[in-house]
Amino acid sequence: MTNTTVNPAPGEWQSPQSFSRREAVVDHDHDPALSETTPLLAHRHEGLQEDEDDSIDSVSQQKKRGLRWPTVIALVVLCLSVIAILILGFAAPSMMKQYAQEATVFKPTGLSITTFTPSGVKTRVRGTVVLDASRVKNPTVRDLGRFGTWIGHEVESERSEVDIYLPEYEDTLLATATLPPIKVNIRNGYLNEIDFIAEIATGNPDGIKGAVSDLIEGNIAQLSLKGMARVPLKSGLLYLGSQYITETVVLRDFSVLPDFNITNLDVHESSGPGKSKAIVADVSVAISNQYPIHLQLPPVEFDIFVPSCTPDEAYIMVANATTDSVKIEPRKPITISMHGFAPKVPQKLISSCPGTTTSPLDLLISKYIRGLVTTIYVRGGSMVSPTAPQWLQELLNSVTVPFPFTSPGFSRLIKRFSMKNVQFYLPDPFSKPNTPESMPKVSALVQAVVGLPSHLNVPVNISRVRTNADVFYHDHKLGIINIKKWQNARVRRAVDDADGNPIMVVEFDIQKAPLQVTDEDLLSEVVRKMLFERQGIPLRVDAHVDAELQSALGEFIVRDIPSGGNIIVQPPYGSGSTLNDINPHMQSIKIIETTKNSVLSRITVDFTNPTNYTAHIPYFDIKLVHNSSDVAHIIGHNLHIRPGQNTKVEIDALWNPLESGGEEGATAGRDLVSKCVSGKNTTVALKAYTDTIPSLPRLGAALSRFEVEVPLPKLRLPGQGDGNSGPLIKDATLHLLTSTADFTIMSPLSSKTLYVTHINATSIFNHTSPVGTIKYDTPFAVPPGSSLSPRLPVHPDLTGAGYQALRDALGGSLQLDLLADIGVRLGDFRQTVDYAGRGIGINVGW
Repeated sequence: MTNTTVNPAPGEWQSPQSFSRREAVVDHDHDPALSETTPLLAHRHEGLQEDEDDSIDSVSQQKKRGLRWPTVIALVVLCLSVIAILILGFAAPSMMKQYAQEATVFKPTGLSITTFTPSGVKTRVRGTVVLDASRVKNPTVRDLGRFGTWIGHEVESERSEVDIYLPEYEDTLLATATLPPIKVNIRNGYLNEIDFIAEIATGNPDGIKGAVSDLIEGNIAQLSLKGMARVPLKSGLLYLGSQYITETVVLRDFSVLPDFNITNLDVHESSGPGKSKAIVADVSVAISNQYPIHLQLPPVEFDIFVPSCTPDEAYIMVANATTDSVKIEPRKPITISMHGFAPKVPQKLISSCPGTTTSPLDLLISKYIRGLVTTIYVRGGSMVSPTAPQWLQELLNSVTVPFPFTSPGFSRLIKRFSMKNVQFYLPDPFSKPNTPESMPKVSALVQAVVGLPSHLNVPVNISRVRTNADVFYHDHKLGIINIKKWQNARVRRAVDDADGNPIMVVEFDIQKAPLQVTDEDLLSEVVRKMLFERQGIPLRVDAHVDAELQSALGEFIVRDIPSGGNIIVQPPYGSGSTLNDINPHMQSIKIIETTKNSVLSRITVDFTNPTNYTAHIPYFDIKLVHNSSDVAHIIGHNLHIRPGQNTKVEIDALWNPLESGGEEGATAGRDLVSKCVSGKNTTVALKAYTDTIPSLPRLGAALSRFEVEVPLPKLRLPGQGDGNSGPLIKDATLHLLTSTADFTIMSPLSSKTLYVTHINATSIFNHTSPVGTIKYDTPFAVPPGSSLSPRLPVHPDLTGAGYQALRDALGGSLQLDLLADIGVRLGDFRQTVDYAGRGIGINVGW
């Protein structure tokens, strides 16, 4: 016996040496009386002895009467044929064997199972057999074979049995095939059409189950089949004896499953026993078929399993299914209709695997949604047909077939993703680092529009969700939103107006979810583009969601569902608005504390939030910048900022220009105060720095590169409504006889008394002509609100046009400009300001 490896084309068997090597020899072990010198007719010698005697007598009589030429020719040909067969069968058996191996081509045209029997099946085999001498490469073998087969003409086998074994499985008997007599014409080129019924009986059940399981599970790379048969042969009237034939064929690539396509899938809810519900799936599958097989399969019930936590654990049954009757036609796609029924989710399927927080259902859904290879397992249950044999039922029950398939993935599952009513909460400045309290928080209404597969008609409600989301900007990770607490969700089904496909709208609220910033430099870039350059920010959200589902299968949690999508975060302010539209107004100033070089005050302001966002700010500290120098700190505590107008917001202002900006800061501070008390319109810049948000120092440092310019808030002065359009000196009265003047001074402070320590002032008429000067070094108090200064000595300039204007205005008034160096003291703080008032109303009297 010899082993050969073959890869035949589908539907064709051939016998060249590259295909298989067949041994057809006389079995000397089984019949000791036979040898290579034993005549082919040895077995018929005794039975033909009397016939030979009669034949000799007949020939003798014919000799006496004279032989006819046709008879002589027939006898000669017969003798020559017998001699040729004897020579070819015994003198050159190896050549004839080689010729038969290389020249024989068998092509099956039809294979059908006609009947299932208690021990196996009855199979009808149809095909063609031809000997093609042109396939034989050796000319001597080819010529001798053609001559021998021309002489023999036909070969006929008697009823025989073929035993098929599995060498890799300890020569387990796979099956025994009983073949009827078959006659073929063996002359070169003659096409024989054969059509016979073979009875196949199954062999060792245990060996068959083991081989089938290994084949299905892909545990073996090849499978050898060894056929052994004793075939009685004859050629015409010449009996050739029983030929012992053995053949080994090695099959490869048998584990490749045929191509299949799901042509129809409908998943819907159905009523179960009583008031229960179940999920039903109707599936139609088309499987490619390149074999000439004809078969009618009865309906089959089977069970569907999914993997457990580990490969060595038993599979988990999740559903039952039934197939319709399946008709298999030669070389035509096979259509299988199946109906699945899942009554509820098994507890083992949703229980967490040991040492993890994931369940087998989580693992299964994770693979499916990600478009990875997902495997389910099918095990035969029972045959619906009562006539199905027991051996077939046992085989179905013992075999588990894996069905690996790749889902289309849910990469486009989320059609739209949006966040509304966004509110930001800055972290608690006094919290411990790397704790949820030290992170900014986000509240928003999240809405996800989910595209549903058209074949999914199962009502599903998502009652609660929680998620852990990574936020990316241009493929760089910006931060993490970790929602550990369950959030209530709302679900509604609808039809997408854009394409008419079914959708599911999922909404849930995020309540103060921590935003863990992983790249503060990247965040500063995002803030700059969004707030200062008014650009929409493309973000990608990669989320892993835990969802609490309610369906006909029961209530259960599905964990680690990949979700998210691409969103565009628009600039937070409306069209035409910028951060410069804050438009602040001071309502009051309350002095809290003073030092030699600083003043801490509490300011009540009104301002406009031009963004659409609401923010809760436990603490912030930003710098006030003037002429590129730091002059003060603006500090906020527990501020709640809403979109639009915000009123009576209290913030602290720490005026410390010398400490903040050095000598340049002190100069810039004096300039800023001078402009403020003079009633001039000016702008200041707000700038973040490292300690703006103490728990996010890198963010503050990154944002320090950007400044927001805002108009200097105008002071709300007594009796002048919302804001002041003029200087702090409201008006003055000039007394000519005493050469003195008193001034009405407006103090914006709400409680603290301000002191003027000295005045060195010059009044000017028509912006050019001096009128007089005041030099006064005696301090006087300026209480909150409106107050009248003491009479200050005036030194008139009698030479210019200004004096003449005073005389002309006697008993009336005129408008003068006032330029002054004024020393002020507020508690321990002292400051000299350059006052420049224009158009001050001066009452002139005696």
